Amino acid sequence: MDTPKAPPPQVIVLAESIRAGIGSVRRKIVPPGIAGLDFVSDMMGFAIVYAACDLELLDAIEAGRHTAAEVAQATGLAEDRVSRLLRAATQVDLVKEEPGRRFTLLPVGASLCKDADGFRDFLLFMGRVGMKNWALLPDVVRDGRTAIELATGQKPFAYLTGDPEVADRFNRGMTAVSNVAVDAFLAAYPLHGVDTLVDVGGGHGRLLAGALRLSADRQGILFD
Repeated sequence: MDTPKAPPPQVIVLAESIRAGIGSVRRKIVPPGIAGLDFVSDMMGFAIVYAACDLELLDAIEAGRHTAAEVAQATGLAEDRVSRLLRAATQVDLVKEEPGRRFTLLPVGASLCKDADGFRDFLLFMGRVGMKNWALLPDVVRDGRTAIELATGQKPFAYLTGDPEVADRFNRGMTAVSNVAVDAFLAAYPLHGVDTLVDVGGGHGRLLAGALRLSADRQGILFD
């Protein structure tokens, strides 16, 4: 699946400013107690997106399974629970429910399938590793150590690179971010006159590869 290229950096900055402004206005025009519920809704929305990716529901729909029964059969899950999650996914614009209780992918959902260059792997990393550390934020403020240190007794990068499974998820997550950001980064920093480029902590080298494609004479060093 081809993922649309990121727009120019200036457009991204403008779009983010508008989105942040809309969110701010929304919180100001509703009662404060209601506005506070938005933060809970954001958390629930992330949980829905994470579950849909982790359980590969979106990939099943992309492959032509459109009813809850078909998606359940493809993923080995219970139809009733799949149906509930897919209906929840309509609320975060991953899928659309069609007549006959059929589900089709919306653009955001399509961008989170396995073969799309979207944020899927980053969302999976955050769901499996990151969010449990964010839950320790109050303890981080009280104690002064990072959440990873509190949870594991290890320094962050020792933890992220020491466990092969965590390291793989981390690198996949960072590559997912690079996949989306590389065009915008290279448009903002064209690297004119740079003959040798060193990417420190470059993971799988996605950003470096994008920079090297712009110049046949440029050399790259990936250090991770």
